[in-house]
Amino acid sequence: MLQNPVQVRLEKFEPWQQITFMACLCERMYPNYAMFCENTEFAHARVYRDILDSVWEQLTVKTAKVNFEHQLEKLEEIIPNSEDFDMYAVYPAIDACVALSTLLHGLLDRDYLFENMLEVSQISVTTVAQLEEAQTGEE
Repeated sequence: MLQNPVQVRLEKFEPWQQITFMACLCERMYPNYAMFCENTEFAHARVYRDILDSVWEQLTVKTAKVNFEHQLEKLEEIIPNSEDFDMYAVYPAIDACVALSTLLHGLLDRDYLFENMLEVSQISVTTVAQLEEAQTGEE
């Protein structure tokens, strides 16, 4: 299977770097979720923020104990359904949640961390591409 140069570099990442990379991408997607929440009053963006902060805590505080199954349960409660909203912003918000969910799944099962990292990366790229399409009307 041919890989792009970014994938080749990502393959060399240590697990902590893979987690950090995914957390950074989730950080990048957080404003999409926060804006959606602000405009719809669907949920409190603070819940997403707190879950993501727990990942950073796990990465930076050696003694941190985080129950990622519980964090995943909290996240599942704040994922919007695209059928409930007639606005484009719901899609980047969903992408942000799916990316964070994928990160949490990676933390729960480290055997698939690399695959999860590639998935989060692809979600991020797709979100940006779809925004560009929505704004310009061009693929």
